[in-house]
Amino acid sequence: MTTSLSLVLQGRPLERVTCDLVVVGGFAMERPLRGGAARLDWRLCGLLSDQIREENFSGERGEALLVATGGALRAPRALLLGLGQRDQYGPVMAQGVIAEGIGRCFELGVCRVAMAPLGIASSALPEYSASLIGGLREAARDRSGPFELEISVPSREHEAAQASLERAIRAIEPTQICLQVGLNEPADLGAPHPARPPGGSSTPRL
Repeated sequence: MTTSLSLVLQGRPLERVTCDLVVVGGFAMERPLRGGAARLDWRLCGLLSDQIREENFSGERGEALLVATGGALRAPRALLLGLGQRDQYGPVMAQGVIAEGIGRCFELGVCRVAMAPLGIASSALPEYSASLIGGLREAARDRSGPFELEISVPSREHEAAQASLERAIRAIEPTQICLQVGLNEPADLGAPHPARPPGGSSTPRL
């Protein structure tokens, strides 16, 4: 059995995506968190920042922190990945980080994952499309079963992102893995700010 990969451009913000796991990234020595990680930290009432202050996460490459969301998101868990040093981050490193991150998702046994663009602004996604497709394909090698990755980007950026992702998909060699790009419309963003997750949520390091 081969892996069936679905790649979706998602107009909803990460906290509004119904999935098994949300994945974001943070750079070493970069505080406060930025991008998708900052948004999740806000929704989780500073839970990620608390873990950083307690030295459970530093942002070094290869590091990961798994937290329970306590009902603050539509995903039960969130995974914060270490991206290493920002000044060393580029397409090659991005592909490796994506491959490692998706590999962890497979190891956790989840099959529907939402992710913010790791280490880049969503508007820069077209420049990193080959890295995203390459990392996803690398992680799925020798895996089996369905897997869906939803990338959360504003709807106004979908057209450029979709075109670049389709080019990256066409550029890869023939494979038994099915890669698809779909589009979802954004949901109502007026959800109330959630309460802090209950105390005692586990935060295992992977």
